[in-house]
Amino acid sequence: MDSEEGEFVVYGDCGSAEDAQFDQLVGAIEDFMVNLDQDAMLAKLPPFFSVSDEHERHKIHRELLKRVDADLDEHVLKNCQSIGSMENAVRILESRKEEISEDVLDFVSDGFLDYNIFVEAWEKRDQ
Repeated sequence: MDSEEGEFVVYGDCGSAEDAQFDQLVGAIEDFMVNLDQDAMLAKLPPFFSVSDEHERHKIHRELLKRVDADLDEHVLKNCQSIGSMENAVRILESRKEEISEDVLDFVSDGFLDYNIFVEAWEKRDQ
């Protein structure tokens, strides 16, 4: 590798195949998170004030989370082909939970958007 100080070589153990899978998986999730376009998702929703029922707003939020989860699954499987299935991905993540950043862990555990933040952003979009 080259740097401002000159060329250098990295030596050492690159880890196991499971280490590589874990790194690839977390990297794919981080890539998905960075590229997630919340504004584009909100733009597809009906006008906020046209949905006055709180139950319907919760339903729209759940549907949005399901879509994001499905898109994340697709992204992970496309970019981490050695993992093979989402069941394997979940197993890998759970086995190394303590090594995952809080942001990534929250994203995969709780969803990308809290309901109250979702409603606030949706309402603000229409103002």
